[in-house]
Amino acid sequence: MLELKEPKQRGIIIAGERGKQLLALEPSTGFKERAVIALHRGVAELEAGQQLDALRSFGFAMAHADESSDPNAVMSLSRRWLSYVLSRFQTNGEVLGTLRALVPRQDYNIVIEELLWRAALRADKSSFELIASTVQKGSSLDQRIDKLKPMARGDVGLLATQLRSSTPPSRARRARSRCGTRPSRATFGWRRPMRCRGRSGFPRWARRRCSCRCS
Repeated sequence: MLELKEPKQRGIIIAGERGKQLLALEPSTGFKERAVIALHRGVAELEAGQQLDALRSFGFAMAHADESSDPNAVMSLSRRWLSYVLSRFQTNGEVLGTLRALVPRQDYNIVIEELLWRAALRADKSSFELIASTVQKGSSLDQRIDKLKPMARGDVGLLATQLRSSTPPSRARRARSRCGTRPSRATFGWRRPMRCRGRSGFPRWARRRCSCRCS
């Protein structure tokens, strides 16, 4: 990865027109660290209060991270910085348009999922629907959006109902559903003896602990 440890050296390379010229270089020219330059420019722009420019720089870094000599590190840093900048923005069409233009297609849903959660937790229905309208369909995010919709609308009751219905049954409930009877206390080895109603449908751990002589 391109080493830019000295602040003065970094400023000379990334600032102004020189930095823009470096960003315009194609990998065929032999320069493969455009994403690193964009990362440094984004940090400088963020320090200067130019948040939208920083957003574009970090998006550019994500789009070209695979060109770098250390693509995983560049992608990870780009995504973190992009997430930080997005947390300081009011989500609107301009922000989403910038993301769609710069963020790689395979990473777009990952980036905007955090925006969806933030809008849902704030019960910001309009922002949630705006973000959801740009989601690339056909992924697991579709199901999470459906579950977050009640939260975005402020419908806590419906959300609680959905959570209860999606909770897996306990072992005792699963055992009862298999054999049609409720497991007795004897089945689970409790102190108060009760007549066992049969173990045929109970899981193995229940059969081993059964203290009666049922068939």
